Amino acid sequence: MDSRILGLINGYHEIHKYLIENGQVSFANDVDSYYKKILVFSCASLFENLICNSIYEKAKIVCPAPIAEFIRNKAIERQYHTYFQWKEPKTSSINVFLGLWGDDFKTSFLNVIKNDEKLSDGVKAFLILGNERNLMAHENFIEYNPISTFNEIKVLYEQADYFVNTLLSKIEAIE
Repeated sequence: MDSRILGLINGYHEIHKYLIENGQVSFANDVDSYYKKILVFSCASLFENLICNSIYEKAKIVCPAPIAEFIRNKAIERQYHTYFQWKEPKTSSINVFLGLWGDDFKTSFLNVIKNDEKLSDGVKAFLILGNERNLMAHENFIEYNPISTFNEIKVLYEQADYFVNTLLSKIEAIE
């Protein structure tokens, strides 16, 4: 688990516990509402950053600098939202992204997912968090209520983190 996400989770639990212990149930509910949004945004933004940086770092290794910069400027910057079918939290919703890497990579990674239920669950959790972030960003953030509890979002993060780490290792292994 990323230490920044862990810090956010621990901070939430400390504040929530303090408020409940001191009879501040209304404030505890407010903290829960706000922290759910913060956690969703933080998790999804972290994943975006990790994936985009991984792609760029790989491009810098395998391509001349001008080509790597072209890839960063045209294929990575402000393109992440187009990589996945966010609204459909199922394994096949990452096919477009995997296909961008070529048929061999896509087929290989889909086989890994098919044989690893934890990875399949991670894909779905990753897409749920990304979709929730998109909804909050493009709807009325102050009124938007994430679909899950704080602890359910934490579990989604843990599942999605497994997928993202697996994906990053596959990208790093490309020769």
